[in-house]
Amino acid sequence: MNKKTFAVITLILSIIFFGLGVSFPLLTAEIGASIPRPFSWIPFVQERVTLNYETFNLFDFIGLYFSQERYFAGVLLMFSFFIPLIVYISLIIGTIQNATLKTSQHWIAWSTFDAIILAIFLIRNFQMDINFVTIELRIGVIFIALAVLFRIATIVLMAKNEK
Repeated sequence: MNKKTFAVITLILSIIFFGLGVSFPLLTAEIGASIPRPFSWIPFVQERVTLNYETFNLFDFIGLYFSQERYFAGVLLMFSFFIPLIVYISLIIGTIQNATLKTSQHWIAWSTFDAIILAIFLIRNFQMDINFVTIELRIGVIFIALAVLFRIATIVLMAKNEK
């Protein structure tokens, strides 16, 4: 298998993982309260009572920030969706035209920019009051991480040998 075929395969895998990553949940937030230890011996009393349980994907986060009138955060988070689309379109055009990238470092920087923005927003959501909110990462985060890794592999495979 030659280098271009392998680059096309990694590009297709990256696009699939990106699509799954933005559509599957990124995290789950559970708002609840812990029951004091003395009452845990009573039958049917759980150690934690859940008051609200929500699952968020990327578009839910964007909508949430806009509904809370936090437009800057919503627009910034939209870059986590649009920057990869621009990179994918450029890579698809590059593979169709059988082009090699001039410098891989430039493309890798833009390719990981969306993951950095997404990580900042996920970390920001982890800074909630831990006593009442439990946050768990979901499969969407893994899919986005795989998309970024395969996108970087595609960029490295398409890059011209730099010396």
